[in-house]
Amino acid sequence: MYEITMPPGGQTTDESVICKWHKKPGDKIERGDVLFEIETDKTTLEVESFCAGHLRLIKCGEGDTAATGEVVAYIGEMGEQIPEAANPTVGSADTSPFRGGLERNFLASPERGGGPPQRWWGFASPLAKKIAADYGVELRDIAPGEVSGVIKKRDVVGHIERLAKTKKEAAASYGTVTIEADVGLWLPYLGRLNDYFGGGRKKVEFADIAAKCVSCASEKFPQFKSVFEEENIEIGQAREKAVSVNREILSRDMAEITVYYNRRETKRAVAEQFLAEVQKFLDSPELLTLKLAK
Repeated sequence: MYEITMPPGGQTTDESVICKWHKKPGDKIERGDVLFEIETDKTTLEVESFCAGHLRLIKCGEGDTAATGEVVAYIGEMGEQIPEAANPTVGSADTSPFRGGLERNFLASPERGGGPPQRWWGFASPLAKKIAADYGVELRDIAPGEVSGVIKKRDVVGHIERLAKTKKEAAASYGTVTIEADVGLWLPYLGRLNDYFGGGRKKVEFADIAAKCVSCASEKFPQFKSVFEEENIEIGQAREKAVSVNREILSRDMAEITVYYNRRETKRAVAEQFLAEVQKFLDSPELLTLKLAK
């Protein structure tokens, strides 16, 4: 009876995860056959058999972590005695035709009150965990690609690629139009408003004024009523900037306002006309006041 042990995974680790078995208990094994794959913190390795016989017992199933030198399987002749210390409950040629360890990869779903089992995302190879951490993605959002229930490097990479593709498609579907507003025009007006309402009310900010201007402009451009959603309008911070006013260079407090529009539904020219309407109200506190008073 031959002992198959976990090979060294590298200089920086003394344990590895079995991510896939290529053989099942009872299979005939030839010298050089790939038995299983392991994932270390850096790469994926195939482990070949150094002997011939039959795979009699799998001690460590897919998703299990084993230390370097630990026995993970036995190869021998059919009928040959398996060592008692081997613990054949995981999967052997004498007890189960299936790969060992799979049953522990499934848990009952608490949301379904213990109904049909669902895959547990907690099994992930060290390499998969490292890549997920590097890219800031959650393992719970990644589905394992195989029956084993183990999240591997390719599962994480595939998930990241799908996210990138989705973001790229979303970016291609939307355009932006930006204008600059002279916040200085509103400072005295905002001061009077806040003095009138007193300290018992939330202070009126320029962003509140900009939102009102957008609301008034959308009456003329109803397709932009969803600009009211936070993700569709962006109001920047006021910054001091040199601008030309009546051929004079003056210092003004300017703020950028950007509107995001769906290219499939709205042409850029229409978006520019909409922001021009917004600009009209931004340039005149009196006009906005009259509009709101109607």
